[in-house]
Amino acid sequence: MDIVNTDPSFGVFIIESMDIDNELEGNLDGAVLKKMLDLCHIPNKYFYIRTVFELEEIIKLYSQSGFGFLHLACHGNEQELGLTLEYIDFSELELIIGKHLYHRRLFLSACKATRFELAKHFIPKYHCYSVVGSPDNIEVDKAAVFWSSFYYLMYNLNSSEMPQREIMPILESVTKTFSVKLNYYSIIKNDHPNSIDHLREIKYDSGQFISTILDSGFKNFYR
Repeated sequence: MDIVNTDPSFGVFIIESMDIDNELEGNLDGAVLKKMLDLCHIPNKYFYIRTVFELEEIIKLYSQSGFGFLHLACHGNEQELGLTLEYIDFSELELIIGKHLYHRRLFLSACKATRFELAKHFIPKYHCYSVVGSPDNIEVDKAAVFWSSFYYLMYNLNSSEMPQREIMPILESVTKTFSVKLNYYSIIKNDHPNSIDHLREIKYDSGQFISTILDSGFKNFYR
C-alpha cells in the first residue's frame, strides 16, 4: 500500500453526504462547519458527494492535501455509513479510505457509527492516530456547533498539530458543554516490533469519561 504525506499539518478535510430531504432543507452541518472554519481562518477543504465512486475520487484529494484530519458528515448506524444515494459498510469503507489515514485522524459526524466495529478497521491496521465521533444520535444543529467549537479550541491551542494530550481535555470540555456522547479510539503501542497493538476506547458522556483497553486483533503493518 502506498503511503503519502506522513507528516500532515493542521487542516480539516470535510466530506459531506446527506439524504435528499436534508439536501433540500439545507440541513448540512458539514457546510456550516466549513463556513465556521473559514471565519476562524482554520485551514479546510469541503466536498459534497452522493456516491461511493465520488468518495473514491475525493479521498485521493485528501491524500494530496497534506491535511491531518478527515471529517465525514453523513448518516450512519452500527454497521454502515449512509451517502445520499448509497450505503457503505465498514469493511468497504476501510478499503476506500484506510490507507489514506496513515498518521492522520478520522472524525465522524454520523449518528451511531463511531464504535469499536468501525475503529478496528483503521487502528492499528493503518496506524490511523484516532477515530472520534458519537455512538448516539446527534441533531444536525448540535453537530455543527459542537464540531466548530472543538476545532476552534484545538486550533487556538495548537495550530500546527493535534496531540493526544491536548485532545482529551478539549473533548471533556465540549462534551460537557453540549451534552454530547462521544467515543474516542486511539492506538496503544507495545514495545516489541512484532507485537499486536491495542485499541483504547474512551467513552465521553457530558464531560465524564471511561477508558478501556481493547485488543484490536490486528498487527500494525506500518510500525
